[in-house]
Amino acid sequence: MDANGEGTDVVRLRVLVASPATGKTTWCGRQNTLLGVVLSTDRTRAEIGAGEHDQGVSARVFDLVASRAAEHLAAGRDVTIDATGARRRDRARWLVLAAAHGAVPVAIRLRCPLWTALRRNRGRERRVPTLVLVRMWCAVRTLTPDRLHREGFAEVRDLRT
Repeated sequence: MDANGEGTDVVRLRVLVASPATGKTTWCGRQNTLLGVVLSTDRTRAEIGAGEHDQGVSARVFDLVASRAAEHLAAGRDVTIDATGARRRDRARWLVLAAAHGAVPVAIRLRCPLWTALRRNRGRERRVPTLVLVRMWCAVRTLTPDRLHREGFAEVRDLRT
């Protein structure tokens, strides 16, 4: 077993499910190598677009992250997707990818109070519009472990950030 209490003989595709400003990237950074390869949609936006905020390249970003994730999964490496995962269609993409590579799909819900997310957002250089953040926070909050299991996630973990 590894430090997360997981068997090491299976490959996992972890998908973060959290609103903006809940600490996704910070949490990933603190896990060191426990999460396998961490692929960030924000970092990929910065790589191929005008910066982490460039929503105009989102379709290309998700295609590129999926392609990179597929390569790592095929090589037997765990992958963690550092993105909001708030929309079902985005989660569905990762579930299809996990199935194609025989990986165990794991949803990791990062939760914090709305006021904390709003405070963190105000302190950011790249702010998410408040209404967008609130809508995503509410959407994530309504996602129950049962619903995520029904979507196809084998494991659902809740973490407070």
